[in-house]
Amino acid sequence: MFARITDGSGQAGASTISSDEITAQLDAVLNSRRFANSHRASALLRFVVEQSVAGKASEIKESMIGVAVFDRSPDYDPGADPVVRVRAGRVRSLLEEYYLHEGRLDPIRIEVPKGAYQPTFHRQSPPSQVMSRPRKWWIPVLLSISGAILVLAISTLVLRKPTGMPSIAVLPFLNLTGNASDEVLVDGLAEELTTVLAQSKDCRVAARSSAFQFRGNRDVRSIGEQLGTRFVIEGSVRREGERLIVTAQVIETGTGYHLYAGKFERPVDEAYAIPGEIGRTTLTAVGLGPAPHAGIAPGKAPLPEAYALYLQGRYVQNQKGGGTRRAMEYYRRAAALDPNYAQAYGALALSHARFTFHQSGNPAEDARLARENALRAIHLVEQTPEAHLALALAAYWRDWNWAEAEPHFRRALEILPGYGFGHQAYALGLMTRRRFEDSIIESRRALDLDPLSYAVSNDLATALYAGRRFDESIQRADQVLAIAPNFFYARLIKGSALAAKGNYHEAVGEFRQVTAAAGNVEGVLGRLAMACALAGLRGEADKARAAMDATPLQERSGIYRAMAQIPLGDRDQVFVYLNKAVESRETDILFLDADPIWDPVRSDPRFLAIRKRVGLD
Repeated sequence: MFARITDGSGQAGASTISSDEITAQLDAVLNSRRFANSHRASALLRFVVEQSVAGKASEIKESMIGVAVFDRSPDYDPGADPVVRVRAGRVRSLLEEYYLHEGRLDPIRIEVPKGAYQPTFHRQSPPSQVMSRPRKWWIPVLLSISGAILVLAISTLVLRKPTGMPSIAVLPFLNLTGNASDEVLVDGLAEELTTVLAQSKDCRVAARSSAFQFRGNRDVRSIGEQLGTRFVIEGSVRREGERLIVTAQVIETGTGYHLYAGKFERPVDEAYAIPGEIGRTTLTAVGLGPAPHAGIAPGKAPLPEAYALYLQGRYVQNQKGGGTRRAMEYYRRAAALDPNYAQAYGALALSHARFTFHQSGNPAEDARLARENALRAIHLVEQTPEAHLALALAAYWRDWNWAEAEPHFRRALEILPGYGFGHQAYALGLMTRRRFEDSIIESRRALDLDPLSYAVSNDLATALYAGRRFDESIQRADQVLAIAPNFFYARLIKGSALAAKGNYHEAVGEFRQVTAAAGNVEGVLGRLAMACALAGLRGEADKARAAMDATPLQERSGIYRAMAQIPLGDRDQVFVYLNKAVESRETDILFLDADPIWDPVRSDPRFLAIRKRVGLD
C-alpha cells in the first residue's frame, strides 16, 4: 500500500514514498533523544503523520488536533487557546534539530510547514559511499609544543562516521602508578575529561555520578545499555619519573570495536592539560569539532599545587555521605595559592550557593560568599559555568529574584550544555514559576545525562507532580523505589501525588513509611497530618501535629505547619504560619505555585498577597 505523499515539490509520482517507510521514519524520529523528552510534541507529530498516511491529510485542522491530542472539549476555540499553535512550533524546531544531527543520514525527511498542520515527506540525498562504509587508517602523530615536551602518540586510530548524536561515558581511569594517593589525580583527570566533552552541544555525555558507578566494570555493552551511550572512554594513568602517561581508548558499546586508542604524555606539573587533549581528539574521532579547553583560559594555566588542591576538593566532594564543607576548604586553599584560578573560585562559589537552598548553617553568609567568589571567577574567565550557576542559585533561593537568576541559569547551560546539575537546578526554578512543561523538559535532560541518579529521577517525579501529571509522577517514583526502596524522597513524592488524586489512605501509608525511615521530619509530618485528616484519621493527624510541636525550635517550619492546618478549616492559622515562613525566608515558600497541596487556599486574597511578597506574581 502506498500513500499519496509528495517529494516536497507538491507533486506525487515517481518519488512516492510508501506508508511503511513513513511509519518507520516516524518511529525513528519519536525514539530520538529530542522527541523522547517532549511527549506533547511527539503526540502531535504522531497524530498528523498517521492521519496523513490514512489519507485524511485534508481533514487535519487546529481544532481537530486540540480535541484529539490535547484533550480539549469538542467546542474548543483555537482563537482563545493557542496550545496547538505553540506545540506545532515546538514540533518544527525539534524536527529541524533532529535532521541537523541524529537524522542527517535518514532516508526520509518529515516536515510540518509553517502555517499548516499537514506534514510533508520527501527523500533525503543518500549518504556517499565514503560516509556509509566504515573506514580504517592508522595515524602516527608527533606534536611539539613550545615550552613543553609533549609526545602524543596515537597508537591506533579507527574512525567510523556516527549515524546519530554521539553519546559518551567516561569511565573511571585505572591507577597504574603503584601509589594509592594518586587516586585523587586519576579520578580528577577522568572527571575533567567529562567536563571537556560536556562543552559540546552535539554530544551527550553521561554525568560522572552515573559513569563512575562502573568502576572496575569493563563490560562495555552492558554499560552502554544502562547509560544509553554509544561510546565509552576507558583509560589508565602511570608515572615514569616526573612524567605522567595517560592511555585512553574510545570503544563503541554496541560492537565492542575500538574507535581509537591513544597515549598522552606530559610532565606531572602539566597534568591539567591532558583532559583537554584527550577531549579534542575524542570529539574529532566521533565526527565533531575540537572542544574548548576545560574552562581554563589561554595563559591562565593553574599552578600545579593549586590544581592538586582543586582535584582533592573534587574528590572529597564526590565521596558518599557528602563532603561539601570539607571540599570548600581545598577550593579556598587552591584559590589563595593561585589567585588567577577561575575554576577554584567557581567551585567554591557553587559550594556556598548550594547551602542557600538547604538553609544549612548561615544562608545569608553563604549567599554573600557565593556571589563574591562567583564574580571573581567570572572576572578571570567569563566562561565559568559553576560561577554562573552559583549566581543563579544565590539570586533565587536567597533573594527570590528570578529576573536576575534566570539569565545566569541559561548562561551556565550555554557554556556547558551537558551540565546535569545545571539542568536539574534550572528545572526546580522553572517549577516554582509555573512553567511546568519547561521544568519537565529540563528534568528529563538532567536524567538523560545522569540516568542512574535516584535524586535526579525523583526530581522528574516532582516536576510531573507539580505539573498535575499525578499518574506519571507515581510511576516515576515507583521506578526509583524498585531500585532503591529506602530512598524515602521518592516515597514522599509518591504519597503527595496519591493525596492530590484523593487517595488519602494510600498516601498515609507512604508517609508512614517515610517517618519510619527518616524520623519526625517536619516536611513529612505536615503532609502526614494533612493526609490523615482528609482520610478521617483525626487521632493520627493530631499525633503528627503534636510531633511537629515537639521538634526543636530551630527546626520548625512555618510552611509545613501551614500544610497541617489546611484540613482543619482554620485559614487564619494557615496564613499565620505562611507569613512566618516568608519572614524566616524558608526556601520552600517559593514552591507555593508548584505544589497542588495549596489549591484549597489559592484563591484567598491573603495567598495572593504572599505570592506577591515572594515575587511569584
